[in-house]
Amino acid sequence: MRAEHELYFEQVENQVELCFSLARKARMMGKDPSSDVEIPIAKDMAGRIENLLGISGLSDRIRELEKEMGREEIALELAKDFA
Repeated sequence: MRAEHELYFEQVENQVELCFSLARKARMMGKDPSSDVEIPIAKDMAGRIENLLGISGLSDRIRELEKEMGREEIALELAKDFA
């Protein structure tokens, strides 16, 4: 990745973290039914799926399968893994 792209993504990540920090502080005031910010941060879809399902290591398996097959096939392969 080019240096300017890396800098851009670093700046985006910093701004996202700032927003999450502000959201956490706002939630601590008790004016929301949930005390936590529900949306997990992820760098890609595999990471997002792992965060949402709470299954450690799932993103690595998804990334591994992405090299070999498409989304639908990945879903079926993961279903086999879980079964």
